[in-house]
Amino acid sequence: MSFPSPTPLSAWADLLEPVWPRGPVAVYAQTASTQDVCRGRPEGFLCVAGRQTAGRGRLGRAWVAPADQTLTLSFTAPPDLSHGRLSLAVPVAVCRALAPLLAPAGLAPAIKWPNDVFVGRRKLAGILIEVENGLPIVGLGLNVGTRAEDFPEDLRDKATSLAALGCLPSGGDRLPVLLDLLPELDRVLEEMRAAPDAVLVQWRSLALSFPASFRCDGVVYSGEVLDVDADRGLVLRLVSGEITHLPAARTTTAG
Repeated sequence: MSFPSPTPLSAWADLLEPVWPRGPVAVYAQTASTQDVCRGRPEGFLCVAGRQTAGRGRLGRAWVAPADQTLTLSFTAPPDLSHGRLSLAVPVAVCRALAPLLAPAGLAPAIKWPNDVFVGRRKLAGILIEVENGLPIVGLGLNVGTRAEDFPEDLRDKATSLAALGCLPSGGDRLPVLLDLLPELDRVLEEMRAAPDAVLVQWRSLALSFPASFRCDGVVYSGEVLDVDADRGLVLRLVSGEITHLPAARTTTAG
């Protein structure tokens, strides 16, 4: 089966279902938010949108996603995987899927805790994890064909895309990226169940250095990051010497 490049959205669902064995796949030309489409859906449901009109990131932030230039998707994750474990597993899967695309340009993806994938000093992908009625909903936005001038001016020195990095798939098609990403997501979710310590080792190898200060529930914590716990988040030694944990769901960089 072959299609003109880029592959029309009408053909995506049939091509995605074989690489996403977890549940049904729905592909929309446009939706407000793939996260909202997943609410009330069973475990394994996957929603992909060609365009989002009201995408969001963590802590109520907006997610800028120019039409037909980004990959925007959400899926309902296994309820036995905690928010903390998903916040480690999903960026590992994204990095594993993107590494072969970036390698020819001498580039490599890295993880900025708790929810971003970076290349160099710029954000390439963002992850949002929400929980409703005990079922996690994982959202992902990945900049694929976005040109540097398409980003809002205040993001041009903070964000990047596969196109801006010179790593866009042949023909500018987003679908091959997704066809590589979904099997990695499927694999890493099972790995997190069977061998969480091995996933954590991979996560550590991909993680960027940590800043000294974080904000959690309106309070700023400063100190030294000792480790990341799969369920309790950052293990931080405060300047007072006290050891505390900062959960991924409620923590961001301070300043």
